[in-house]
Amino acid sequence: MERRSVKGVAYFTSEGFKDSARYALNAFATRIGGVSGAPFNTLDFGAVSENGLKDRADNLLRLGFALGVEPLECALVKQVHGDTIVKFDPVDAKTPDFLKRFKAMEADAIVTATRGVAVGVLTADCLPVFLYDPVTGAVAAVHAGWRGTFLSIVKKTVAFMVKEYGARPVDLRAALGPCIGLCCYAVSGDFYEKFLTSFGNSINDFFLFSSAASGQASAQVSGNGTSYDKSKVESGSLKKGGGVAFDLQAANRAQLIEAGVQAKQIDNVHECTACNPHHFFSYRRDVTAPSSETDVAQCAAEHRETGRMLSMVMAGARVERTEP
Repeated sequence: MERRSVKGVAYFTSEGFKDSARYALNAFATRIGGVSGAPFNTLDFGAVSENGLKDRADNLLRLGFALGVEPLECALVKQVHGDTIVKFDPVDAKTPDFLKRFKAMEADAIVTATRGVAVGVLTADCLPVFLYDPVTGAVAAVHAGWRGTFLSIVKKTVAFMVKEYGARPVDLRAALGPCIGLCCYAVSGDFYEKFLTSFGNSINDFFLFSSAASGQASAQVSGNGTSYDKSKVESGSLKKGGGVAFDLQAANRAQLIEAGVQAKQIDNVHECTACNPHHFFSYRRDVTAPSSETDVAQCAAEHRETGRMLSMVMAGARVERTEP
């Protein structure tokens, strides 16, 4: 994964979505390079106030300029932490209000195979995932929080692309964007039990457990291509969630491999949104910061807010498939 800064706009992009003949333009935007004011400073795409909408439009122009796409339009949906997948219809897209109507649809993944069409998701700790089929040109943008991960939304999106476009999982490229890391994602024992009941012991690779006495890590994730700040585990950050932490990115990477995507074709951003306030918005860090149920209620009463980062991918060209 390559980090770029163009005209002051900072974003990550996967070079794995490029080959000699085709390219699916993609960007995991950070919070750097926009015009939004605090607490949404500066490259925010989630604000809904009148001023926020104007800033969001300006931010989209800035991102498009950085990517060389002017003007940049991106299809979004109303994200609900589910497993609904929707297909962008290029016929309806010709109507002036289509993007507005499309955004009202409740879903957490968008797919398209129309060249030049961009689809995206908004996040502030949840995991943004891109899928790209260099043969059909089809792409997908997936919003995978813990609920979407529990519902296996990335696996279902791979199956959707197979059904709708004739994609083959072995051909797919995937990119996992910035999200809350294992270092900061403390969860409860009930959370762990929920996953254990549904997925069995295979999920143990995506959880880290700390000793109740010392706060030290007693189990460590291995071989998943992710990383975490061990010093935060050792300082006791896991105690806030009952001594258990969840690796959101590693869990989704494993689901992609189970769906048939080759491990070597999965790219990652190895940065935690909660650890890096200068670069990323974080709902857990900026809004809830839970150390107890009382703190969560207090944060809600204070109407704390944070911004949302845009992750977008644009469909590439279709080519003839070469059979082995």
